[in-house]
Formats: sequence, structure tokens, C-alpha cells
Amino acid sequence: MFIILAVIWGIFAVISPGFLTISNIYRVVMFSTPLLIVSLAQNMVILTKGFDLTVGSLVSLITVIVSVMMDWKWPLAIIIVIALMVGLMVGAFNGVCVSRFKVDPFIITLSASFMLDGIALIIRPTPGGDIYPEFVSGIMLYVGDFPLGPLLIFIIVGTIGTLFLQRRYTGRLIYAVGCSEERALLRGINVKRVLLLVYILGGLLVSIGGLVYTAYIQVGDPRLGAPLLFASITAVFLGGTSVAGGVGRFPNTCAAVLLIGSITTFLFQIQVIAWYKYIINGVLLVMSAIFSKYVIEAAIRRGGA
Repeated sequence: MFIILAVIWGIFAVISPGFLTISNIYRVVMFSTPLLIVSLAQNMVILTKGFDLTVGSLVSLITVIVSVMMDWKWPLAIIIVIALMVGLMVGAFNGVCVSRFKVDPFIITLSASFMLDGIALIIRPTPGGDIYPEFVSGIMLYVGDFPLGPLLIFIIVGTIGTLFLQRRYTGRLIYAVGCSEERALLRGINVKRVLLLVYILGGLLVSIGGLVYTAYIQVGDPRLGAPLLFASITAVFLGGTSVAGGVGRFPNTCAAVLLIGSITTFLFQIQVIAWYKYIINGVLLVMSAIFSKYVIEAAIRRGGA
């Protein structure tokens, strides 16, 4: 994935010489940071053979809730705590339905996304709201005119996500459950607890992504997070995580997130209509799905043999 990213950057640099400037690469990282946070949540869920279709709707709801509470002049600490609690509650709802009641993750998260969309539209039907300047500056961490915060967040999320999934005991449990729930049960793993934890952590991460996105856009929008659902699934599959569960590395997802961000930035640079990015992302998703189906699963079968 990193080789592909380097090749694509080289092609973009030939077409648009200003693409590989430090300022432009940082712009790619900055606008990729919210997607990376959401993609970590999506990555964990897909590793357990699930899908979380609430990620975009939850981000939108977080921006709406934050903007409304800031209109009411609530203390910033309380606003952040409430936003995180909303993410935890949504994650817990999805997790309980999947782990306890054995509802298909696709169905329950799709249903929950409809509910979240409706709540967001009731709270704020149209974009609006005034975001606290101190909240924006706290996320962006300006050093002079340079926003250092997004780069630090990207590095921290990439590092923690990698260490958690590949180095920590809980991460290995997630992989074990994704490979085979039956074998995990035979090894004494509490599968229901692992699934519940995955969705709760996912909800918390998405709420954090919503807070970061709010600082970027500086407005509450009930439709703001919709593109993140498609983009997060594309990033996870493009990074090599298998829909069959139990296979995938988060660093590759990080590279895929940068690739998606690079495509958006490149199209903007060459003044191509932004809607083309959806066509390109759709092609990438189809290609990654085919790769996941035939290449990764074939490698798994050879390894098992």
C-alpha cells in the first residue's frame, strides 16, 4: 500500500508539479485526519466480520450537538464530555444488538444510521452554529499560522491504532474473533464481550472524529459526515483488510487514507469538479473488494494448507 501511495504521488507530481510541496502534503495529512480516526473504528469492526454504517451519521450528529450547545454557551468541557458519551451510547447500542441479540451488523447499524440522521435533522435542519474559537485553536494547535494539531493527531492515531491491534492482548482477541468465533469460544475467549468492546470503542473513536471535523468545518451540519462512511470502508478494504474478518494491518489503512486524501487534493489542484472523486473512490472500492476476495483469501488458504 505504501508503494502504491508513493507511485500515485509520483504520478500526481508529474501532472501537477506543486503536488509534492511540503505545504500540499501537509494539507493532505490535515484533511485525512478525521477520516483516519473514523477508519480505525471501521477497521476494528470489519476485522470482526462486521460493518458499522453509523460512522457518517454519528459524525454529523456530533457536529450538530456541539454546535447547538455552543450556541447555548455551555462550558467547553461539558460539551466534549457529552459528545463522547453520545458516541459511547451509540457504540454500546450497536454492540449489544450484535453481541447479545445476534442481529446482523449491517442491518442494525443501517437502522441506527437512519435514526441518527433523523435526530440530527430535528436538532438542526440546516447547517449553522458558532463554534468556540478556543475549541478550534485547541484542536488545530496553531504554531504561528501553522496548524500543528492535525499532524500530531494523525501520528498519534496511527501509532495507537497499530499498537493496539497488533501488539496488545485485546487487539489479538479482535483478530481471533474475526478469524473464527467458534475457535475463539473453544479457546475460552468471551466473544460477546470482545464484540461489545469493539463497537463501544468504535463509537468513541467516531465521536472524537466528529469533534475534530467540527473544528475543521466550524459549523454544525446534519449531512456533514455522510462521505466518511463510504470513504472509511474504501480505506479499510484498500488497505487489505478482508471482509471475511481476521486479516488486515492498520498501517496499510493509514496509507489508504492518505491515498484517498491525495486524490481529493489533486483533483482540487487541477481544478476538476469535486464530484469525480466519488467515481474514483467507487473504482478503488471495487478494486479493493476484488483484491480482498481473490488475493487475500487465496493467501489465507495457502497459509492454512
